[in-house]
Parts: sequence; structure tokens; C-alpha cells
Amino acid sequence: MTAMFAVLRALLFLFFVNFHRIPTVHGFQFPNPPQPFLSASTRRDFVQSLLITATTFFTTQTAQAAPPIAIIAEELGYFPVTNREGQTVYVAQSVKRTSSAQAQQLALLLKEKGVVMAGTYWCPHTSRQKELFGKEAWSKIKYVECAPKGYQANPQYCLAKQVDGYPTWIFPNGKRISGERPLALLAEEIGFRGFRPELEQDLPPLGGASCQLSNQKQ
Repeated sequence: MTAMFAVLRALLFLFFVNFHRIPTVHGFQFPNPPQPFLSASTRRDFVQSLLITATTFFTTQTAQAAPPIAIIAEELGYFPVTNREGQTVYVAQSVKRTSSAQAQQLALLLKEKGVVMAGTYWCPHTSRQKELFGKEAWSKIKYVECAPKGYQANPQYCLAKQVDGYPTWIFPNGKRISGERPLALLAEEIGFRGFRPELEQDLPPLGGASCQLSNQKQ
């Protein structure tokens, strides 16, 4: 890239030296100053083309030089970001699926009843539980990040609630349900009558139902 800058600088120098009027050189006055043999508009077009070519080149090079950690994180389902304190923390991938109307209603009821889901950015079961709700419904759920290096983490809450697997649903009466759960089960827990499981789209199963505390990452 440094070499490319040098080439561009040399081209621009030669362009202006050869194509512009040069009335004096080191104080010497030309008797008949050379005239530019390219018009002003042609020179502008040349410079514009040169800049476009350079911009395209550098943009392409930058795009091809993605940090390996970003590529790996994308495959894992979470991404590194820098918080206000200058620390690297991790954000879980966004929920992709669209919510059903009853999933959104269920999410509102869970929120109104003070139900909390604790999970971690790195746990695939946590991500899968989010997808079961869909993006519109999930935005209404009260979620606590347990991993210390997760974005807006609150590991103290998870320790106080004795969370030992992810995700864990925590109810105001002290009851806890560990592992990803069908929406119908959560609806039953809070007395959501009329919930129709057949209206919800399932996801391919994962091994087990939760990520265990013994496998916890930071």
C-alpha cells in the first residue's frame, strides 16, 4: 500500500510538471513559456480518474484484510466490540427470525410478570431460545448476560440466582427452569391460555438442552 501511494504521488508530480505552464524555474524566466498541451477539462478528468482508481484499489484491499478474529466470531455467533472503558466485550448475534403474533403476546406477558432469562453470548442454546421467540418478541424479554465479558454483563445477578446452566428462566416466585424450552411450556407456566404450539415454527434440535456452568467461558 505504501508503494501504491508513492506511485500515485510520482504520477501526480509528473502530470503537473509536464502539463502545466511553467513560467520560471529557479528564478529563470523562459522567453517563450511552454503551453500546456492538454486542456484544463482534460486534466481534471485525468486527475478524477486517477483518484477513483486509487479509491477503488484501497477499498478493495481493506475489505480483503478483515481481521481473523472477526471472521471466527461471525462463525461462532458473537462479535467483539470495544466498550466505553476501552475493554473488548462480546455481543451475541442478532435474532433473525420473525415473531408470530402470539409469541409477541407471550413475551409481553413474561415481561409483565417479571420473568427473566439468564444466558450467555457464547451459548448456542441461549441463541436458539432467542430464535424460538423471533426478533420482535425477543426485544420485549428481560434478559441478563451472565458471561463477564459479554456486553452489559451482570454476572453478580447470575451468581445470586445460582444459575448453573444457560439459558435459565427465573420466575418471581423463585422457580427456575434451566435449558431452552418450547414457547408452549413457558406459556403454560404463566397461565397463557389459548397458546397454540402449532402456530410456532420449530428449529433443528441441538445436543442437550443447555450450556453447563462447567463449560463457561469468560
